[in-house]
Amino acid sequence: AQVLRPDDEVVIGVQVANIHAAEWTEIFSAFLVPADGIYSLVFDFMTTGAALVYADDIQIQKEDLAPSLIQMDVPAHVAIPEEGTAKISLPYAAFSQLLLPTEAEVSFSVAPENVGVSFEGDRLIISDAAIPQEYEITASLSENPSVKSIYRLEITNESVGDGSFEQEAPDAWWKTASPSLLQCASTFNGTYPVEGVRLARLTMNGPVSALMSNSVAQYSNENSYVFEANMMITVPDIDTVVTILVDDIESDSFDDNLVVGQFTLSPSMQMVRTLFTPSETVAGRLMIAFNTPETHDQQTVLLDKISISMATVTAYDVQISGSPLLDRNLIGTYRFTSNFNTHDSTTVRWLVSNAADGIFMPIESENSNTLSVTEDLLGKYVKFEVTPISLSGPVIGKSITSSP
Repeated sequence: AQVLRPDDEVVIGVQVANIHAAEWTEIFSAFLVPADGIYSLVFDFMTTGAALVYADDIQIQKEDLAPSLIQMDVPAHVAIPEEGTAKISLPYAAFSQLLLPTEAEVSFSVAPENVGVSFEGDRLIISDAAIPQEYEITASLSENPSVKSIYRLEITNESVGDGSFEQEAPDAWWKTASPSLLQCASTFNGTYPVEGVRLARLTMNGPVSALMSNSVAQYSNENSYVFEANMMITVPDIDTVVTILVDDIESDSFDDNLVVGQFTLSPSMQMVRTLFTPSETVAGRLMIAFNTPETHDQQTVLLDKISISMATVTAYDVQISGSPLLDRNLIGTYRFTSNFNTHDSTTVRWLVSNAADGIFMPIESENSNTLSVTEDLLGKYVKFEVTPISLSGPVIGKSITSSP
């Protein structure tokens, strides 16, 4: 046996497998030998059930630590910020199982680097000028650049990456924590995907489970957004509540997360949709949390077509009808649509000009769909203007005018 001295650098290696494992897993850890006593080494194996655990080839070696790989906790996808909004400042953390944290000096780079995507220290800065494409993030040791890792990052205009679970490896885009299990399937007991050829199946093995998107997006307090997804439960007698949140990348406190909405799920596939407006701008990952009673925790949830989009209201088919004669009425009509559930709270007004191609000015106090033709309007041109507004939010759209 080798005698270890205080401040020696030591690596512990062990191979571990449980009875259900198809292969062994190698685990390494590194530490400095303490200077204040004699210590024994204890391996504490914890399992979620009554599973046998095998350990083999346990080694303790004194060596100068020379890592061959740097690991990063990074998202797979980032959404480009909306035009005119703040840049996303995404913190990156790198670590190695064979590198003491106090000695880790890691530098970061991105390729291709352009005006919209760059590193400032350990933060990736993404502006509204970013070009949608795949990027390579490289982390390397400052003292030994050959020790590095490269991760791929997709930057697009979409807020949620692979919300329809069409990728071959869903765990690259979505994460869940043990003992819950995330899988993808083409069908489930007669239920088919809403979009594409696959849907997600989240098996809950406890009263609380969460699905975390591996996409980071920024939500501005100057805009409103719509979350929507298709969800259903497969065990109808177990009440299941889903809570939608945005996990703030700048905060470690759960209380700082942005709450988007909450629903009770049903045993038939349903579109859940909600409008939300952040009180302050937040960048983070979408989190979908599920809760069941503690006495009934064996639930399976099916999900598909998860997305977050900008809330929009639109006025169209704006027209004027009626008779343009003295003391007769002109009627303004329009159609209203939105991408969320709301009521129409649109405002209207009438505009007048001396020429068809002239400058149109508002007619005072004429803010209804009906305009009475008076003598001062004879020989002039009028337009009907509509500004679409939703009752929920409210969300204000672009003003549309009719032909004169």
